[in-house]
Amino acid sequence: RYVTVMHSVFDVPAQIVAMYDLKGSTHGRKVRNASEAVRKDTDWIEDGRRLRVRKVDAEALAGIHQECCRFLGSESVMDYSVLVGVARGRCSKARWCSEDSSETYVLGMVDFLVQYGLGKKAEHFIHQIAGRGSTASVTDPQTYAARQRKFVDQHLLGR
Repeated sequence: RYVTVMHSVFDVPAQIVAMYDLKGSTHGRKVRNASEAVRKDTDWIEDGRRLRVRKVDAEALAGIHQECCRFLGSESVMDYSVLVGVARGRCSKARWCSEDSSETYVLGMVDFLVQYGLGKKAEHFIHQIAGRGSTASVTDPQTYAARQRKFVDQHLLGR
């Protein structure tokens, strides 16, 4: 068991107007109640969201995310999320901003302490038998990383 203490990715001077916890999976990844503060992968897609950053920033984000996924996969870690906060305005060079400076994005990777051990392997096997192995959140670390990179490229960065 682990305890990690970290600064909140959402502790910024701008007011966060939308928050998303993105795993790169669509199976069961939608809020049940519209009043839930943190939305999920299917909500991101249905809300028509995208990080409207400059191309050079999209390339940088993709590279950073790829390196994080590569490292986590090499450590047999899966089930992590990209946490995305969207704020209106207040752009500075120190932040990820939309091309028109109307939105500021705060990003972080969270929930990265889940090892792909016997319990997660069994859960993945059950999802495979049920026919949802490719869309379920639980899968082997390399497949998980590849699926999340694809989701980030397609749905966050629009590449």
